[in-house]
Amino acid sequence: TDPGTGQSQLFAGPASGLFSPLAGAYDAAGNLYVADVLQSRIDRFDSAGRRTTFADLSDGIVAPTGLAFDASGNLYVANYLGKTVVRLDVAGNGAVDGLTSPFDVAVDSAGNFFVADLDSHQVLKFTAPHTANVFADAGDGLFTPIGLAIDTTDNVYVSDVLTSRVLKF
Repeated sequence: TDPGTGQSQLFAGPASGLFSPLAGAYDAAGNLYVADVLQSRIDRFDSAGRRTTFADLSDGIVAPTGLAFDASGNLYVANYLGKTVVRLDVAGNGAVDGLTSPFDVAVDSAGNFFVADLDSHQVLKFTAPHTANVFADAGDGLFTPIGLAIDTTDNVYVSDVLTSRVLKF
C-alpha cells in the first residue's frame, strides 16, 4: 500500500512468473522471497520487482509453505509435501531435516528455529546442532498448528486453524 494515498500497488503477479504465492520473507538486503507452492520454487524479487528463481525442485523444494530467515542470512523453508525443512544458505546451498508435515517456520533471536508440524499436531523447536524437541502439542491445547510468528522478546505465536485460535507461548 502506498503510504501517501493508502492505495495498493501490484508488486508481482502472473506477468512476473508467480502462480501460487503462499508465504514471503525479506532478507537483510531488502529482497522479497516468495514461496510459490504449486510451482515448487522460491522466487527472489529485488526492490524493483525483478524475479529470479532462488531454489526449486533441484534443491529439494516440493511444496514450500513457510519461509523464515535467521540472523546469518540462512533461509528456512517449510517444505510441506517434501516432509522436510530445507535450510538454504545465502548461495542457495541446502540442508534438510525430515518431518511429518511442516507447514510454517520461524526463527528466534538465539537462532533456534521452530516448525509448525501440521499432521503431528506439534510445534517443534530445533536447537544447534539441529536437535528437535517438542515445544508445544495437544497437552498445551494445540490441535492444528499452521502458522508461526515470533516477536522481539521471543514469544512464539501459533495459529491453530481448526480451533480458530492464536496461542502465545
